[in-house]
Amino acid sequence: MQAVSLLVLVAAPHEAAAAPGAGEPLPAGAPPSLVFDRLRSFAGRENAGLLAPLEGGQIVDQGPDHLRIAVPTAFSAKRLNHKRNQLEAACAHFFGHAMRIEIETAPTAATGVAASGRSGSGEDPKTARDRRQRALNHPAVRLALEVLDGEIVEIHPVGGGR
Repeated sequence: MQAVSLLVLVAAPHEAAAAPGAGEPLPAGAPPSLVFDRLRSFAGRENAGLLAPLEGGQIVDQGPDHLRIAVPTAFSAKRLNHKRNQLEAACAHFFGHAMRIEIETAPTAATGVAASGRSGSGEDPKTARDRRQRALNHPAVRLALEVLDGEIVEIHPVGGGR
């Protein structure tokens, strides 16, 4: 098994944005991918701990008072469910009203996971994705993320280039 080094960032608590809303309004009929990108960015500004678990996710269903989000890993889904109150608060500010949020795991829906598992060695995306998933599921990594309220920013093989 190849050793992996992790960079875990611990964010200091910060104040939420003074004015609710996502800044630039979404165009009418905006595609779910655009809504999700803006929501993820906004939620990350409101609570940095939401940014990483939303990585690679997508909106799979949206109604006037509900939102269903699919994320690529069970670990991300667990983190988001653990932070459900913060996610719902960020969504309420983003959409301007309370939303019921559902989180599901959909590994095939991930579009950004392979790219974020880069090693600089030109390895194939499946190998990078598998290595990232093993690191994210490691009990010591999960414990460190919980205890430190951190997030994984990069994963590199030990001795690997950036």
